[in-house]
Amino acid sequence: MSQLRVTYLLTSLAIVLMPQYAAAHDGFTARDPSQKIEKQVGSLREKMATAQAAGVPAEALQSARFVYLAGVAWRNLAITVCFWNGSKATQDLVMKLANEWTQYGAITFSAKTNGSYNVCQDASSANIRVSLDDGDTRDLYVNQEDNRKGNWSYLGNVDLSTYLVTLNLPDVVRLRTRDPGWTHHAIRHEFGHALGLEHEHQRAECAGWFNFDEIAKDTGWTVDYAKTQIGTFPDSDLAGLGTVGGYDKNSIMQYNFAKNWLLTKPGETNPCIRPDIEDLSDKDKAGIRALYPPVEAMPGPHAGLRSAKGKEGEPVQSRPTSPEDIAKEREKLNQIQATLQAKALQRSGDAEANAKAVHAAAALQDVITSLDQVESMMRPTTGSTPPAPNP
Repeated sequence: MSQLRVTYLLTSLAIVLMPQYAAAHDGFTARDPSQKIEKQVGSLREKMATAQAAGVPAEALQSARFVYLAGVAWRNLAITVCFWNGSKATQDLVMKLANEWTQYGAITFSAKTNGSYNVCQDASSANIRVSLDDGDTRDLYVNQEDNRKGNWSYLGNVDLSTYLVTLNLPDVVRLRTRDPGWTHHAIRHEFGHALGLEHEHQRAECAGWFNFDEIAKDTGWTVDYAKTQIGTFPDSDLAGLGTVGGYDKNSIMQYNFAKNWLLTKPGETNPCIRPDIEDLSDKDKAGIRALYPPVEAMPGPHAGLRSAKGKEGEPVQSRPTSPEDIAKEREKLNQIQATLQAKALQRSGDAEANAKAVHAAAALQDVITSLDQVESMMRPTTGSTPPAPNP
């Protein structure tokens, strides 16, 4: 459940996207396209912090944050799927487990035509384009060669027109019979990402409970990169997240962590420790329903602010995600900027007040310019499953 885009349920489920927080595993990092985006998003955050210090209204910064967390929920609720490779038996398993999400949200996966699985031909073949074979000799990983290995998915409904593979599950073929628990978790987890869900373990409750040195050693990542994949979302990002109740350590969107990845502290209990799981939790189910509610429950797909209840009665808080909602936030931002500009052009006898008005208007303009740059270069980032067990 990467921060560049929007509201998805942090499944407690993150319905948001954050490019610096989604990644890939099995010792590789999703370097393209995320690094350039992350740099630009980092610059945007810095400008937002400067604007806040300059006295720009919080409402303006929240609108800016909403826009750059652009909506990732699918608008077409019949989501098409195709396969680049893989046996029918493996494709059957993948879709059987993926379709469990559709029992709880108003979405369907359309993976067959005339009774046969859709075969990927190019980037327009389907919304989700699955590879089950990282040894496929075709050039399927154009623009993303570093992502050939590992199990991962791009997050939600974003522009994937330059990517042939959008969901990678090569270890499923190798481990489906030897380690079915790992396999079931990986498939459900990655299709959760494909629907727009972020990592549950990146909520604040798990802060300070990970051994990043061990994680980096086991994965081949740097410690800093490990923190982006497993560390806690910063408070500034949480403003864009929708939630179902509190932290859910039983979520399928949390990794099944190796014991050495988690810290122990004398006299304390690590809140994120759990047995390995492979099934959707009750909050996973409530979260996907909140993100994709029954059509009759809303005036239009994903329009407006909605509320629902989880199985245990947890309140669901979500954010509007439609293009119209995003356009409204952008217009609100522009109106606030126009007001600040007008104030900056006024001259009073208070030189300090004049300087502050000019500074605030300039700072918000920097935010808007940076926001435009983020949107112009926006590309997907990945969410992934931890490394597969060694053979």
